[in-house]
Amino acid sequence: MTDPGPGFAAPAESWFRVAPLEPGVWLVGEPGHVNSWLIRGSERALLLDTGLGLADISAAVATVCPEQPRVVNSHVHFDHVGGNGLFAETAMHELGPEWIEAGCEPGQLSAYPDLVPAMAEKAAHVTMLQRSPTYIASMPAQDPIANGLRRFLPHKAVYTIVRFWGWKPGA
Repeated sequence: MTDPGPGFAAPAESWFRVAPLEPGVWLVGEPGHVNSWLIRGSERALLLDTGLGLADISAAVATVCPEQPRVVNSHVHFDHVGGNGLFAETAMHELGPEWIEAGCEPGQLSAYPDLVPAMAEKAAHVTMLQRSPTYIASMPAQDPIANGLRRFLPHKAVYTIVRFWGWKPGA
């Protein structure tokens, strides 16, 4: 196994899947449906969210983007800001740093559906990355499918199955 580097749990080349979606846009995916988006324009690049921080997302991004992108966080959940420290420029909601420091109670998540439309009223331009309605629900910390598979399969096999759960080969 490749050394992931200091402070990382996994090497970038085996952790991230960098896939082109259309010219100038890449999905930078992590196991477990954690997705970041790299958008390269003619003058600069932008990375929307930085994932969990378990592997070096800057190394994954560098495979398709020679210049370091500016980071914009869609919101401040741990799976969107984990790699922020790897980039020179990061933008987030003005209360983001305070929210990250304070943590989040599950009840606070109910405000998210109202936040984006309110921001859109003041913005010059808004691009929607998700066309379907967003529903927020608390999820158990345990994966019942993985727990069930562990009764019949070795732990390493279950890890491999769960890690790539939902990823489509060649996508």
